[in-house]
Amino acid sequence: MNRIISGEKVGSKTLAVLLFGIFLVLLTAPFLFELIGISYSERAMKAMVQIMVFMILAASYDLLIGYTAIISLCHSVFFAIGAYSLAIIMRDADSGWSNVIIAIILSTSLSALLAFILALIGIRIKNIYFTLVTFALAFGALSFVVKLSEITGGLDGLIFEKGMPEFFLNKVQVFDGAEYRIQAYYFIFFVSLALFLFMLRIVSSPFGKTLQAIRENEFRCAAIGYKVNSYKILVVIIAAVIASLAGILYASWIKIAVPNTFLNIEIMLMILIVVIVGGKGSIYGSVIGAVVIVLLENYLSSYLDILFQSDFPEKIQMVLTDPFYLLEEYKEVVPIRFFFTKNRWALYIGLFYIFSVYCFRAGIAGKLRDIKRVDFKNIDNLKGIIKSHAIKLAHNGFSFMRLVIFLSALGQMFTGLWNLDQAGGKFLLISAALTYFIGSSSLVMTIWGKSNES
Repeated sequence: MNRIISGEKVGSKTLAVLLFGIFLVLLTAPFLFELIGISYSERAMKAMVQIMVFMILAASYDLLIGYTAIISLCHSVFFAIGAYSLAIIMRDADSGWSNVIIAIILSTSLSALLAFILALIGIRIKNIYFTLVTFALAFGALSFVVKLSEITGGLDGLIFEKGMPEFFLNKVQVFDGAEYRIQAYYFIFFVSLALFLFMLRIVSSPFGKTLQAIRENEFRCAAIGYKVNSYKILVVIIAAVIASLAGILYASWIKIAVPNTFLNIEIMLMILIVVIVGGKGSIYGSVIGAVVIVLLENYLSSYLDILFQSDFPEKIQMVLTDPFYLLEEYKEVVPIRFFFTKNRWALYIGLFYIFSVYCFRAGIAGKLRDIKRVDFKNIDNLKGIIKSHAIKLAHNGFSFMRLVIFLSALGQMFTGLWNLDQAGGKFLLISAALTYFIGSSSLVMTIWGKSNES
């Protein structure tokens, strides 16, 4: 069965358990949400659909950047082709599956044609020059959609709920509770699962192994007789077609095609971040990355709202930004409070991206694969492993805290200047100067230590 389905090994029991847990949650999501009494079920269902769609979208992009080392910045164009093909056909059409099939044929054909042209360009120009061409294509496509507002709806997009088959619109009540579009959800689930297994089969096949060989040494592959250009053209077409199908799936759920959702440069960056966070060169990593990034994008702001309603964050921020806080309190810390608010959720996501790239060079999936099995019978070996990991964790923790102190010192310095003319202003200015000195010294020590290690 393993050879029939894929043959691509997970490589880690921890990763396998995590993937199986994600599969179970996605499989039972409508019933699970009702059992645990989750609020805003429509939002939660949309998040689950986003996870499935971006899982497929990121995995198709990983075929290019992770398995073949083709760096393209226009993958969102194919995503948009699928969505707009469905929207344009469904906008004025009667409800029926025939229109969905026509949209699938149209979008995949257009995506394959554009990908073929793009691949031919990639054969002639390589590396950063090809990346710049794809970047220009992404902006050109966005301008094209905005200018042709009569066809595409411009920035407002196209709404096509009336043209969709009833299969995608019917709601079913679950456990005498909320109503869910179960038919549409499971259609997206099983199609996404089929596409995911198809990509697993690709990367574990001789074709996929050849792509990895091209990634490692393109010149050597060409020297031993492989038609490198043909492989590149084919993988670009496959990735583009799968991305267009992902666009159709997502558009069928939200029933609208709009540039900010499908074609914006931020969508392309999100696809890239999902691949990097999950693990480049791992189809399984796209699942982990999609779950982490989509949940952060959807729920971080809400949880920060709950967190910052308490007094706890204020106490923490005061201790971090002012080492003399325990000796004497003051009322307002205006510049620091500007950053400690739920409206800065994008800042925290950015810090998470930096942290993940710094600590997980091979992505989360790659990190889990690196975890070795511990022999609990050998106590000395176990002690050595725990000690080495503890030292490494402490070192990374101190390095991170130095950076936090330095950034806090900058904010504290501006705080002291801000309150200079108020009561206690001199004290704040002295505190800021001392904290700034400690933070900058810590940062210099960190940089000096990194340079000595290299």
